[in-house]
Amino acid sequence: MNAKTKLSRWVVLSVLAFEAVGALIGGPALVAAPDGRLMKIPLEDLGGTFPDFLIPGLLLTALGVLNAVAFGVLLRRLPSAWLWVGLALGGFLVWFIVELALVGAKSWAQAAWGIPVPIGIAAALPMLLEHFSPRRALHA
Repeated sequence: MNAKTKLSRWVVLSVLAFEAVGALIGGPALVAAPDGRLMKIPLEDLGGTFPDFLIPGLLLTALGVLNAVAFGVLLRRLPSAWLWVGLALGGFLVWFIVELALVGAKSWAQAAWGIPVPIGIAAALPMLLEHFSPRRALHA
């Protein structure tokens, strides 16, 4: 693993951990209080898309678990790490795009948790390229 890939791996691990912790706190908080009171988010912010925050909370919790699994797989350097990282960060990319499309930008927290996702995706690219490199296949 070259220096660029090591840095990329560290960045991706950081993003996965950050997103997992945030989702595993926020998701269950939304499930526990679907009216949004624990997170201090008014139901009106949903714009009528959902009756309450139960479904978004369950989805957010699932994304948190997925990011935690991806973190563990990447940390252990398992061959399937690229797949888990792609699913985890891709899942959050979809989450944030849909969130912005449905409710718009309403809070600094959306930026704080949204901006690291494309950074993580960009950092994962060197690992992905190394994983599928023809040179790697020759040395395997």
